[in-house]
Amino acid sequence: MIARVRPDEVSLEQVFAGASPRSALVLGQARGVALAAAARAGLAVFEYAPAEVKLAFTGNGRAGKEQMVRTARSLLGVAAEAADEADALALAVCHLAARGADRPRRREPSRRGGAPRARRRDHRRAP
Repeated sequence: MIARVRPDEVSLEQVFAGASPRSALVLGQARGVALAAAARAGLAVFEYAPAEVKLAFTGNGRAGKEQMVRTARSLLGVAAEAADEADALALAVCHLAARGADRPRRREPSRRGGAPRARRRDHRRAP
């Protein structure tokens, strides 16, 4: 898929700490595959907290699934039926907003005590 689409970078949502152990395991496995694929392709990876994604997309960092779907429909005019589809669109919108219109940038935690910002992690090198 990466070879066909040829992205410049990858954005992922950080795992929500309140997930059940089973959900955390499944999400961890999926994230591992995504990170390995990005590393193999030499792509930069950006991670965003779930609240940051929701805030960028809906204006509410605690938006529910239905609000995410409604926002995808109204803001982007797409027929997002499932929450997963809306979440993927929201992550893309958040990433585009975070990196600016024409240049990627590295985002670090705020020094003024604000909410942590997205972190760029270089997964291209072995730990």
